[in-house]
Amino acid sequence: MSVPSAAGGSVADGVDELAWMARAACRYEDPELFFPVSAKSAGAAQAAEARDVCLACPVIEQCRDYALRTRQDAGIWGGLTEEQRQALHRRKSGVRRSVGATSLRAVWGMTETSVADLDEESEDG
Repeated sequence: MSVPSAAGGSVADGVDELAWMARAACRYEDPELFFPVSAKSAGAAQAAEARDVCLACPVIEQCRDYALRTRQDAGIWGGLTEEQRQALHRRKSGVRRSVGATSLRAVWGMTETSVADLDEESEDG
């Protein structure tokens, strides 16, 4: 029997949904690495180190999708900073308003170029 969860679905579904975490590259890292205290100076270097771990991770897409879907507001998830995730949410809202509902993959599909675009958006926003 599965128990309903606050986010919809069930607790059993949530356990299956998080199975990717067992394959994450970050599972062997200090969790503090992924939660820099600042986006500047030493914090920026720490964020870059965390993103390097993410770029080598076999489940980077699942991590990124999870963070975006659950609106994780702190830390580096799927190689994205808080500011980059916020920029994606703003972008997604604009796309949905202009063309209707669309898939997460279509709105949040990432390339290295689009990550650079997010950096610019997060600085402007």
